[in-house]
Amino acid sequence: MTTTTAAPTDLSAYKVATQEFIIDNSDCYELEDMIEFITEHGEADFVEFYDDYLIYAEKLGRDGYEILDAFVSLMGGFHDINKAEEMYRGEYRSDAAFAEDYYEQLGVDLPGDLVIDWDATFNSSLRYDFSESNSHYFFTSF
Repeated sequence: MTTTTAAPTDLSAYKVATQEFIIDNSDCYELEDMIEFITEHGEADFVEFYDDYLIYAEKLGRDGYEILDAFVSLMGGFHDINKAEEMYRGEYRSDAAFAEDYYEQLGVDLPGDLVIDWDATFNSSLRYDFSESNSHYFFTSF
């Protein structure tokens, strides 16, 4: 016999504003998802940013929640969440991979026999304008 642990349905442990938000939106959002957000980000951010979090995560596509979580971690909060899509540059395995792709997208035509230290390139020219969190890169020079 398999048992599953459900999210707590006793909302009394939460602040009144949180309880009201959960009750008012229970027909739109899954309780388990709301509780998970509260656990990860806190009640104040839940009430203020949960709707935006869902909207922007959907805009970002398949990995939207992971991307937004990386963005929030990098920015230290949800205050610029509306800029996440504009600032997002992609997921890369390393700074070097990001730098190489960045210059390829610019259309820089480099001879095939040229050896480039892409890590050094990132550290000397890109790290001031781009930041990484959980392998996701964002333009952060604004």
